[in-house]
Amino acid sequence: MDNEPDYRAPQAFRRIFRAPFSGIGHKGRAIIALAVYARYRGSFIGNAPDDALALVDNEARQHALSLGLALRLSHSLSGGTQGILPRTKLISKENEIILEVPDDLSALLGVQVNNRLAALAGCLGKSHSIRIREDL
Repeated sequence: MDNEPDYRAPQAFRRIFRAPFSGIGHKGRAIIALAVYARYRGSFIGNAPDDALALVDNEARQHALSLGLALRLSHSLSGGTQGILPRTKLISKENEIILEVPDDLSALLGVQVNNRLAALAGCLGKSHSIRIREDL
């Protein structure tokens, strides 16, 4: 039951939030735990992150959420396979986030990648687009 998707976010959060890391304070550990929670859940909805949210300000929350959503997008795009992400680009412009993917990897694009790109862009207050480019 611990490996079911609904349990991943709170389980990963608790392990990180309670881990005895050296060289990092409570606020830093809270930010990392929140980012990992957002990576699995896509938001801070749920009871697990309440203690960490109390430790950080709005700017740190926003940073943790955008980092978690970027990790969520990268995993959806790559499936955890090495060598895929270095061939892609995530370009941040003033009002837009652009995901650039080489033509031979365009089969990896789909509704889930688009939705997760949209979530990241929305978190940052930007629009989003996907560009398919010919390999260089």
